[in-house]
Amino acid sequence: MNIRKAPFPKIGMKFGFLTVISSKETKKNNLYFWKCKCKCGTILTVWNHNLLNGNTKACRCVTRKHLKEKCFKHGMSHTKFWNVWCEIRRRCYNKNTRSYKDYGGRGINVCEKWLKFENFYKDMYKDYEKHIKQFGKKNTSIERINNEGNYKKNNCKWATQLEQANNKRNNLLITYNKKTMSLSQWANSLKIKSSTLRYFIVDKKLSIEQVIVNFPIL
Repeated sequence: MNIRKAPFPKIGMKFGFLTVISSKETKKNNLYFWKCKCKCGTILTVWNHNLLNGNTKACRCVTRKHLKEKCFKHGMSHTKFWNVWCEIRRRCYNKNTRSYKDYGGRGINVCEKWLKFENFYKDMYKDYEKHIKQFGKKNTSIERINNEGNYKKNNCKWATQLEQANNKRNNLLITYNKKTMSLSQWANSLKIKSSTLRYFIVDKKLSIEQVIVNFPIL
């Protein structure tokens, strides 16, 4: 039987504790299996799908905990920080994502360096930890400083929900006594809801001065 040459992986490549030493093809469904040698010396046969997807990284000599510590460079999979990285890629490149139109649809992308998680981790994780200690995990999200710019180190920071709201493209900037703030910031300063202030400013056409002088009589 002539065996098709598998395009990937190649003999000699390493996957976790496994090194590919040869390949074979079953007679049924033309499935590929790879003969691998574990770090401990054990020889085992691994299905192509499990090898490429990381489902099998060693023989049974290695515990799951040990495997996680040794095989992964960052150990951050499925953490909130990891999910932030996944989300910025989705919104920039996945057209089926609801937020794509506001990001990838406008030409916003992720810098080439950050397409690799380890680089995103090196650039942003220390500041992420500091922000969490000060504001909490739920109140920590990534923000682009320039809304028209891409996701890259010099255009990103960690922000609170209020800061995120203030930096929205459709936010209303209001100036009073030579002080300019967003509608959300003015609402926070006046200790009223943003929706209430927007009603007075946008719907009722009142100036910020009129609101300040007359609130809460309005």
